[in-house]
Amino acid sequence: MEKLIKENYSIRAIFVALFLGVAITVFALEYLGKIKHNEDKNDFIIAEYKGILLQPGESHRISRKENQQLAACQDGVLIIEANDGTDLKALIVDYKNRTVRCTL
Repeated sequence: MEKLIKENYSIRAIFVALFLGVAITVFALEYLGKIKHNEDKNDFIIAEYKGILLQPGESHRISRKENQQLAACQDGVLIIEANDGTDLKALIVDYKNRTVRCTL
């Protein structure tokens, strides 16, 4: 009968191996250029939005809680402003960096 070999690894060894595996993976991805860093510090995602297609006669279930952003039309483009007392403003663009037009 074959004898099954059961090795016991300490919790410390498992955590060290896990940490080294993650660190080596992150270093390799960084070295190969697979991790993208934003060079323009003024270009970042504040929030993500989605559109709800409006059909005549259909109702939509939406949240009653207030959002922390306020939309404004400025110079024909849509701007989102923070509604929490800070002076944050963001230009709304689509996935191809095209502005979202608006009318007053």
